[in-house]
Amino acid sequence: MMATLNYRRIELRPEVPPGWESVRMQGTNFTSWEGKEGIVMVEDIAINPFSILVARIFLRSPERIELRLRNTGLCFSFCLEGLWQITNGIQFSNIKKNQYQLFFSDDIQLIPLQKPGRVSHLLIIRSNTQKPPGGEESLSGSVNATALMMDLILQLTQTSFYPQPRSFHEKLIQNIIKTAEEGIGSDKLPSGKFTNAELDALYKVCELIEKDLRQHHSIVSLAAYSGMNRQKLTTGFKSLFGQTIYTYYQHKRMQLAQTLLVTSDLPIKLISKKAGYGNTSNFSIAFRKFYGITPAQMRRKKQD
Repeated sequence: MMATLNYRRIELRPEVPPGWESVRMQGTNFTSWEGKEGIVMVEDIAINPFSILVARIFLRSPERIELRLRNTGLCFSFCLEGLWQITNGIQFSNIKKNQYQLFFSDDIQLIPLQKPGRVSHLLIIRSNTQKPPGGEESLSGSVNATALMMDLILQLTQTSFYPQPRSFHEKLIQNIIKTAEEGIGSDKLPSGKFTNAELDALYKVCELIEKDLRQHHSIVSLAAYSGMNRQKLTTGFKSLFGQTIYTYYQHKRMQLAQTLLVTSDLPIKLISKKAGYGNTSNFSIAFRKFYGITPAQMRRKKQD
């Protein structure tokens, strides 16, 4: 099965079966397809001069499902879940969760490599940007995302585009592309300093922290969990994610609190607990120090 994505819509072969249809909102284009191989869902959001595609694929069989993007120019791909193979016919690379890649090509193939029963989730940003002077190879390669990159992606994916994309979405995308270019061109990437097993352990520590921000994990317990000594853990974590473990904890808690304040009607007291604070006053002080405004003021921004 092949799903061909062009600038306007997703073209699916075979045809979408009965009971499945395209759902369109202003500024978005959401299309889904279901077959014996699996389920494909693609959301297309236009933000001039960019286009965002969010692809989710659930595989039912080992048969290959391929997405093809045409007229991409610049293509930034960030893996939110699973394992993907990305190729422009000349180069190919596999990216897994929290990795990204840049390509300059007119035709990109995206193939989920997940086992049946799993979901693959990919964020794609494309534009008509011309190839850089150094050629397409100058910005190609799979790179582990830093904390800054992950923060930008989180802001982009968790911010509502309805009724239409806003100017700050374009600014976010520009910052993502700039950070990606700098990351691929940087000699400071930690991959050469750590084994694949150690990198996997560092990502598992990150996932453990994010799993439940109400939990307070000590460095000693995280080191035991990762199988690394304290020095290797703290040095590796800061090298990979650009922040100390404590700062990362704090950043994620504040990020969760901000999201809940502007997207839910939960009481501030309950939000503070979800963010790992037993005392609401301490939460308010930390929140104001982090964002420059109180939780109540942040909530009032929900109406703006």
